[in-house]
This record gives sequence, C-alpha cells and structure tokens, in this order.
Amino acid sequence: MARKTFFSFHYQPDVSRAFVVRNSWVTARDREAAGFFDASVFESKKRESDEVLRRFLREGLEGSSVVCALTGYETASRRWVRYEMLQGLRQGRGLMEIAIHSIRCMRTGTACAQGVSVLANLGFIVTPTMVGFCERVGGSWQLNPDVPSLPRNEFKLAIPGDAATRVVTLDRIFLRYDWGIQNGHVNMGAWIESAARQVGR
Repeated sequence: MARKTFFSFHYQPDVSRAFVVRNSWVTARDREAAGFFDASVFESKKRESDEVLRRFLREGLEGSSVVCALTGYETASRRWVRYEMLQGLRQGRGLMEIAIHSIRCMRTGTACAQGVSVLANLGFIVTPTMVGFCERVGGSWQLNPDVPSLPRNEFKLAIPGDAATRVVTLDRIFLRYDWGIQNGHVNMGAWIESAARQVGR
C-alpha cells in the first residue's frame, strides 16, 4: 500500500539530518514524504498570521497516513512540531518519533546532543463529552492553544481507563525509535507501516 508520511522537525538545526531520513524513505516505491517546506515559505506564512500557518500545515498533513517527529536536541519544545503532532492525532493519523541526534549534520559534520521525547511531552485528556490535546510546559500540563478539543465520539483512538483523571501521554500509545542504534535506514519502512496500521490506515 502507498504510504505518505509527514515528517515534523526543527528546521534550522536539523534539516540536513531530516533530509537523510527523507531520502532513505523515498528511495522505495509507493512512498511519499511531506512536511519538507522551504524555510522561506514557512516564514512567510508565519508572518501573515498564526491562523494562516495553521491552515498551511493542516493542508500539508492531508493524505498522510503517519506523522513522524524527527527529534534532535530542541525539537520537543518547538511550537509547530507540537502542533503538527497533535493535529495529526486529532485527525486520526498514526504517530511515531525517530531520534536523529546521531546523524551527522551535512554542513558541520557533527552529531548533536540527544533531546527529550516529543511523544512524552504531548498527550490528551478526556471529559465525558470532549477530548482535549495537551502539552507539557515547564513541569505542568496545559491544553495546547493551537489544537482545538474534539468531541469524544469523533476521537479515533481507544481511550485508556485513566484518561478522565490524568493526561494520557502519547509515549504510552505510540513508539519512539533511534535512527542510529536501531538501524533506521533499514527498518523505517516497517516502523511507519506499524504506526499506520495501529490507527487502521
């Protein structure tokens, strides 16, 4: 089955590492990558307004089976990475994360320090009627201001029993991989297929 994967990453420090992953992914047949916007296009949308940028990113997610965070040192704190991941969750797409800190930057030839997990810093909480999308800010959880809550009956995932009393972090449901240690060049296709099937895509 053809797979379109949306790659979410912190552009300035990690774009060359992200391209290593993207190029590995698209060398096989029936695979398409999204989320690789030219930095100038992204910045021009951001200058127009936050809503223009949110719409631009939602359109970029269209047709994707999986949203994959490519995590470097600072990725987990980036507002628009958080938006892309939580919006993917809201839309019922598979999520996953690949730590890319061990990939050497094409420009500097260096790896970067390992960052914290994106999935561990995002989550959702459930009321009797709604699902709210959360992020960890400092040491506390708050609703993400960019991703609106969703009626509970429209939420695609199975809801854990404790979701009404505490935030369900996304790392309880979706998987994080390490590009270097787990041989991402060989195994990424299987990781993405698993993430898509997990949500019935």
